[in-house]
Amino acid sequence: MNVSDHELLKRFLSTGDQPPFAELVRRHLGLVHAAAVRITSRPSLAEEVSQMVFAKLAGLSSPLKPELSLVVWLHRTTRSTAIDVVRAETRRRRREEIAAAELAMNEPSIPWERIAPVLDDVLEKLPPEERHAVLCCYFEGQSLAEIAGPLGLTEDALRMRVKRSLE
Repeated sequence: MNVSDHELLKRFLSTGDQPPFAELVRRHLGLVHAAAVRITSRPSLAEEVSQMVFAKLAGLSSPLKPELSLVVWLHRTTRSTAIDVVRAETRRRRREEIAAAELAMNEPSIPWERIAPVLDDVLEKLPPEERHAVLCCYFEGQSLAEIAGPLGLTEDALRMRVKRSLE
C-alpha cells in the first residue's frame, strides 16, 4: 500500500519515528536538490539548501493543510531558502573581497629593504594630492574617511587614487 505524503508527515510529526521521514526524503530529494541546483548554480550550495529544507520540514509544528501539496511546499521552501543562501553567499564573498583588498593595501609585497632607498623619490614624483593621501594613510595612520573629507573626495574615489599611486 502506498502511503500518502501527508500521512507520512503526520506520522513523523506525531511520533518522531524516522522511517516515515526517511521515505519523504527518498521520494522528494531529487525535486528539492534539482531546484536548489538551478537556483544556486553550485552543487555544494544545493546540498546545503536541501538539508535546510528537510530540516525545516522536520521542524514543522503541525502537518500541512490537506489542500497544500507537499511537493508545492517543498518547491516553495527550496526556492526561498536557495535565494537566501545565494544572497548570504554573495554578501560573504563581497566582505571577503573587501577584507582582502584592505589587507593587500596594508601589507607590502616588496621587502622594505628594496623600497626604503627609493621611497621618498617616488613619493616626490606623485601629484601633491596623491602624495598627501599616501603619506596620511600609510605614514600617519589616518583612515580614508579622515583624509577624503578635507580633499573634497568620497572614500571610494580616494581609495582608487591611493591604489593608483601605490601601483
